[in-house]
Amino acid sequence: MTKESEDKKEQRAREGAKAWADYEAERRALGEKTARLRALRLARDAATKNLTDVKKKRSRTGQQQCLATLTRQQCRRSHQFVQAG
Repeated sequence: MTKESEDKKEQRAREGAKAWADYEAERRALGEKTARLRALRLARDAATKNLTDVKKKRSRTGQQQCLATLTRQQCRRSHQFVQAG
């Protein structure tokens, strides 16, 4: 091999190693970001679940309960309720 071809080969090897290191660094950063966002999402979901549990404990009566459990049409039939439109 000539000196020039050996230099090019070494340069490609260095560039390849640098590109691989950059790729690995980006992959690690993405993994860390994903883990951080997952933790935030799980914390948000847990807080939201606690709020909905408190809201569910409130008792509903009459039409409120009916609307929550039945479709609007079923509720209208059960209460002979006609919505003014």
